[in-house]
Amino acid sequence: MSLFGSAVRSMITKQDVWGDVSQSRNNADFGISYGGGMSYAGISITPETAMNFSAVFACVRLISDTIAAMPVDLLQRRGVASYQMPKLEFMKRPNPEMTWQEFIQQLVTARLMNGNLYFIPVEVAGRVTQCWPVDPWKVETARHKETNELGYVVRKNPVPARQIVHIRGLTLPGYDKGLSPIECARHTIGLALSAEKHGSKLFGQGTAFDTVIKAKTKLTPQQAKDLALGFARLHGGGDNSFIPAVVDSDADIAHLSMTSEEAQFLLTRQFQVEEVARWYGVPPHRIALTEKTTSWGTGIEQQNISFLQDACTPIITGLESAFTDLARYENPDYFVKFNVSGLMRGDMATRKDFYQTLWNVGALSPDDIRALEDQNPLPGGVGGSYYVPMNYVPIGTPAGGEQ
Repeated sequence: MSLFGSAVRSMITKQDVWGDVSQSRNNADFGISYGGGMSYAGISITPETAMNFSAVFACVRLISDTIAAMPVDLLQRRGVASYQMPKLEFMKRPNPEMTWQEFIQQLVTARLMNGNLYFIPVEVAGRVTQCWPVDPWKVETARHKETNELGYVVRKNPVPARQIVHIRGLTLPGYDKGLSPIECARHTIGLALSAEKHGSKLFGQGTAFDTVIKAKTKLTPQQAKDLALGFARLHGGGDNSFIPAVVDSDADIAHLSMTSEEAQFLLTRQFQVEEVARWYGVPPHRIALTEKTTSWGTGIEQQNISFLQDACTPIITGLESAFTDLARYENPDYFVKFNVSGLMRGDMATRKDFYQTLWNVGALSPDDIRALEDQNPLPGGVGGSYYVPMNYVPIGTPAGGEQ
């Protein structure tokens, strides 16, 4: 991390440090604090506490891992055609401390948790050679009072907007930062964590709520305490469930019926999982909520396409745009594309029909199909030819074949 710090400082000159700045319009004006907020359930929601809820962790892990695992290509546009080019240095390994997959995973996680992702590209001799992710909770925005130019303060170091990449999520008009999903959903997450806490206590100290010991003789406070603690020690907790209770004093044991709130807390937890999935655009079955039938498509391919469109595509589009800007330092015709075909791949029968259709119209060669299936080309170049049926002719061609 010291290398990152020196890289940032080396890009900041004296004229970049603003002496007179005005406060940027952030989401704190909208009642949203990135440091965490108190939920209605009385639980403070921070990035760390939010990740303790399994649905939040599952959604963030699923989306970040999916995007990080996608192949990324550098393409060059030549007329109407695009050609694959060798990857640039920062696309092979963004920096000495992390792989491309780790780098993308951190960026996407920041976007999902904070609503903003930042990274600083390091330029050497006119080429971007490294990219360093920035903790979004350590970034503040500010605007120059005279020029209204947007700037950033990273760990108390001023960084001009041209030297940091900022990709926003959903953003209110006129604001400089995207909305934090964790902060916006803090009441949903707080209720889920509160239900989880209630469930833990219900099972961990079950006798405290549904059992009453009725003494037939008057007990002193100490005798009542000893009797209650002794019973809880012997019969409380999940491991001691269903063990017959024996009371050696003149007392009866009565069981109280569970309240409707307690009886429904499992359904409450299930609903909160659905709520979190809704916040992130993730099909509930992708985070193991399979009690209900899904409306996200009937086949694997359709379900993957729904997940890709709703949860992944907005983030992928932002990343492609940012990396394309960096690639155009090398060539103005370069652009970066994430390859989502693997995620959209259907079952064997669907892929067979897809390949057959494109092969019949000459859109794919045998080698093209083998490449899509991660197989080597046919030897001797025999798989590089394109075929169309002999009876295919342009519309309006006479029967004899002469135009």
